[in-house]
Amino acid sequence: MKTMARSSSILPRGGDWRHTRVGVLGLGRSGLAAVEMLLNRECHLVLFDDREARIPGSLDERLRAGTYSIWTGQSTAGMQAVKDLDALIVSPGVPSGHPILNAAERIGIPVWSELELAARQIEGPMVLVTGTNGKSTTVSLIHHLLQSAGRPSLLAGNIGTALSSVVDQANEETVVVVEASSFQLERVDTLHPFVAVLLNIAPDHLNRYATMEDYAEAKRRMLENSTEKDYFVFPAGDPMVERWSAVCSSCKLSFQASEKPTGEGGTSLENGWLVQCSGGRAERVLPASALPLLGRHNLLNALAALAALIPFDLSTETLAAGLRSFQGLPHRMEPAGEVDGVLYVNDSKATNVHAALAALEGLTGPIVLLLGGQGKGEDYSPLRESMGTVRAAICYGDEAAVLEEALQGAVELHPASSMEAALDLAHGLASGGDTVLLSPACTSYDEFNSFEERGDAFKAMVSGWKGGAR
Repeated sequence: MKTMARSSSILPRGGDWRHTRVGVLGLGRSGLAAVEMLLNRECHLVLFDDREARIPGSLDERLRAGTYSIWTGQSTAGMQAVKDLDALIVSPGVPSGHPILNAAERIGIPVWSELELAARQIEGPMVLVTGTNGKSTTVSLIHHLLQSAGRPSLLAGNIGTALSSVVDQANEETVVVVEASSFQLERVDTLHPFVAVLLNIAPDHLNRYATMEDYAEAKRRMLENSTEKDYFVFPAGDPMVERWSAVCSSCKLSFQASEKPTGEGGTSLENGWLVQCSGGRAERVLPASALPLLGRHNLLNALAALAALIPFDLSTETLAAGLRSFQGLPHRMEPAGEVDGVLYVNDSKATNVHAALAALEGLTGPIVLLLGGQGKGEDYSPLRESMGTVRAAICYGDEAAVLEEALQGAVELHPASSMEAALDLAHGLASGGDTVLLSPACTSYDEFNSFEERGDAFKAMVSGWKGGAR
């Protein structure tokens, strides 16, 4: 999906921006952040959105004081405005077949993601993290460890703060830690992270990508401009990723929850310790038992974060202290409380099968599992192999029937009409020593506006039971 750039000097890091005419397609969070950054550089803006855009008052005033036009829908006039653009910035939620996007590509206008636009302005080192699952936890941990070590750091990207929003806060000393989704990486051109981290690759977003290979290719885009002065952090043992590593010119740093050698360097788990290896020297950082995060997948996230920080030469004492003080993120294997000896765990962020599998692998003891929501075209059959510790699975929402069919005969199944009905049923089924786990393997959009809202509803119900309300 390589774009055809008119000139490598378009939207330069230095120089005169005032004569550039830049389009922004999609006026959600990242689109509006791009608009504000471009306004600061006095670009002429042409804005596109399929719906009536809701532009915040202060930004609306600034737009009206400058030079801009806005087109709602796909009008003929709006389509005509595309031909005069120097570049088009596309928000990650815009589908590949959008007419405005297609028109720009047809006539050779550079089409970039908001991530590419903002990355062109970053002067300091960038640590970019992508993968199917674990991105938000890992970037938050890297940011926390840098700050704990006294290094200036900013956190942005897919985690909720658009990279364009922090560009003007960074200088050449600032480490910018970026969470990048496949959608954001589809349309990059000069993106050049100092440390590129791949956590994992598993089927996801197959309602957007024709094949798993297309999805993986979007992730691989982060390595296109890497040099021998950069670093690639990757999970050891993945055949596809090993192939990427073989043709990548960066220094390779692997991570693994085993005691196998780490090759050029990286991290591993040795005799129960998280170990960092660089320059032929291995150093213990922290016992795995002291890591304040639930689940084997979070152990891997921590190992990936430690590998990503090898180029910054932080002391093991500083890293250990930072790991101990990190409390994790809401809705990621988050303990919601204990009621009558039953532990309730909120993993609402698990919106695909791979994430749910990781959650199940990370817990021991009897589990009452809540699965459901809105599907993304995934195959749920891999879940069958992880039902050994699951005493009962409650399937709810739009995907309830599909999930039940996939799990038939592998586990005791119960239907429920909604997430809250499923949790109420789980409360009755679970007994002391059990874990009730919300790890839905689906999005929340059939019932909630976001996975955060779903997780908050889960926590509110558990909190009510802890307080004695039923």
